[in-house]
Amino acid sequence: MAIPAYDIYREEQGQSSLFKLFVAHFENPSKDKKTDETTHSNRQAAYCSPPNRLIPKIQTTKSTQNTRSPTDDNHDMPTIHNYPERERIFYKIYIGMYFSFLYFWRGVRFAMSMNIAAIRCKYCGSTNMKRYGHYDSTQLWWCADCERKQTGKDTLFKMRFPSDQIATALRLYYEGFSLDIIQDEFQQQFNVHIATSTLYEWIQEFTNEAIAKANEFKPKIGDEWIADETALVVRGKENTGRYTHREYYLFDIIDAKSRFVLATHLSATRSIADVQVVMSEAAKRAGKIPKVILTDRLKTYPEGIRITFDGKVQHIQTSPFVEVDHTNLIERFHGTLKDRFKILRGFKSVDTAKQLLDGWLVYYNFFRKHESLDNQSPVEHMNIGIPFTSWLDIVKNTKERVIKLKVQPIVEPMSYRFADVQFRRQYFREAKQRQRARQAKQPRPKKPNASSIISLRKPKP
Repeated sequence: MAIPAYDIYREEQGQSSLFKLFVAHFENPSKDKKTDETTHSNRQAAYCSPPNRLIPKIQTTKSTQNTRSPTDDNHDMPTIHNYPERERIFYKIYIGMYFSFLYFWRGVRFAMSMNIAAIRCKYCGSTNMKRYGHYDSTQLWWCADCERKQTGKDTLFKMRFPSDQIATALRLYYEGFSLDIIQDEFQQQFNVHIATSTLYEWIQEFTNEAIAKANEFKPKIGDEWIADETALVVRGKENTGRYTHREYYLFDIIDAKSRFVLATHLSATRSIADVQVVMSEAAKRAGKIPKVILTDRLKTYPEGIRITFDGKVQHIQTSPFVEVDHTNLIERFHGTLKDRFKILRGFKSVDTAKQLLDGWLVYYNFFRKHESLDNQSPVEHMNIGIPFTSWLDIVKNTKERVIKLKVQPIVEPMSYRFADVQFRRQYFREAKQRQRARQAKQPRPKKPNASSIISLRKPKP
């Protein structure tokens, strides 16, 4: 049975019926059958007004052999085989384009599914990822397991550089390199130019993150502690705008068994209160009090230790370079500390000094290898669970970055009449204040007393 041409491109035809339709017409063309005049006129009317604009109307000419008139009574509605050669070529090209696009779209969907399966969550390693919109033409992903938003790249959210480069910058900085040297190293190794201000922002942001995670760690501490203090230069700014250099004192307490630095305290004085502060922080971090504390011969240590621990701790005052009960460990620690911060030539402020010192202590306790500990860090030597092993773990497992937006208050526009009234009231209010100020400056006239009034009433002789 011949199928009318206008039924080929109707939208309600499915893919399978469309495929069967064209196979039947191009490979096994059927013969036309005659119908009555009513059916013929109805099909002709439908053919003259097809729903799809892509189907051209058939032009019947006498010169074309393959074309027959649609008004001829000897045949049914015209089919694809009744069309001229030009229209038949057009249909073949269109059907080829249709199936080409169909298979192309199937390949695209397959590639998209493979791409989703290849992406892993950089926080938990899960492959249960879903697309989560775009941000500045960058595809965002949502992890259904840990419920965190991220990009497909190995970068933090709203950051351009990958995590391993940020971790490299942090490691080089705390190992003793300046920001200019780190900038040159990135230019040679990664072929990227990073401003020193960007490097310093990385150091500030991820140092705070490392300090917060290190404070959650509970170390395994021995019973012998060593305390000492050293001087550091901190720059300040006076009211006149000139920079000054002032010495501050850094109190430290280190565990003699594991070389773990328990607490530090930066102060401008070396009083008993400063000793109490650093001893209290060390006891809180260790979760216990020691049996023996070794210090130098500073006069404030005995009283500060006695007040803090109520005389429960044995205090030994000694000096370095002795055979028994020496303080060589903490003196060596101070030498390493000053070697690192010597290139700074002083801190800019007390807050900056505290932040960088705490960050360097994270590097010293968790990452720096010690020969006396079999080339292990103090935390590794404790042989307990380690929260992180490198700066890369801190950068990758950082919390989601929160960007604070400054919201400006909404000011409704005033009408000109209302504004004029407000300006007039303000003007008269200020004028009255100026008048009162002038009256206050003028000397007040003396009040007349009773005797002067009586003398004025007396008649003159």
